[in-house]
Amino acid sequence: MADTVTGIGARLPRLEDPRLLRGRGRFGDDISAPGQLWARIVRSPSAHGRVRELDVTKARKAPGIVAVVTRGDLPGPHVIPVRLAVAGTDLSAFLQPVLAEDTVRYVGEPLAVVVGDDPPGHDDVTSSWPGSGGGRRRGGGGDGCGAAGGQ
Repeated sequence: MADTVTGIGARLPRLEDPRLLRGRGRFGDDISAPGQLWARIVRSPSAHGRVRELDVTKARKAPGIVAVVTRGDLPGPHVIPVRLAVAGTDLSAFLQPVLAEDTVRYVGEPLAVVVGDDPPGHDDVTSSWPGSGGGRRRGGGGDGCGAAGGQ
């Protein structure tokens, strides 16, 4: 009988600890390259509501902003696929759009993407949008704000 390899209940050496404990960890936010652009996801502050307005005119003209993408800028119906197949059930009616257009369904649903060359510049552009809260938030990967309201 062949030896069985198992890690359940066994101590495993943590090889990454020394560099992390010494402050030598390297993360995505630590990397900078010439010409690098940054993206900020603009998210809904409302749990459910209609998107009444998402005026990105000023944002598109702001210094340092390269692009502002909303659902109207995307060709075709882009939806996030369901990774779980349910036999005999068509889930296509429940697919979530990549960016919300008319309705938001949960707090944090993506409404737009702001791309620019300066992360603090994103705050200047998005801080006037409802729900932004202002200030640069880090660590969530989904920083931003939104312009949604009503129930």
